[in-house]
Amino acid sequence: KTAADEVRSLAALQPAAFICDMSVFLLGFLARATTGRVSRAIVRDPSGEETRAEMRRALSLALIVGLTLSGILFTSAPLLLSKM
Repeated sequence: KTAADEVRSLAALQPAAFICDMSVFLLGFLARATTGRVSRAIVRDPSGEETRAEMRRALSLALIVGLTLSGILFTSAPLLLSKM
């Protein structure tokens, strides 16, 4: 392989890396939003019932958003990558 081939190989990875980076950046709100809610639930309810309910809500939201984003990326990845 020549140096030009290696550069092209690295350049081919950039669009996919960009899409993954933006997905992680956009979903970072889940960690920040749910951490505060769960910690407040721990303080309010020492028995843990409210904490479990808050955790269920947070995990359900994460599952729904994650599956939706995965479906969008899976179905539209060829189109997104061809536009870059």
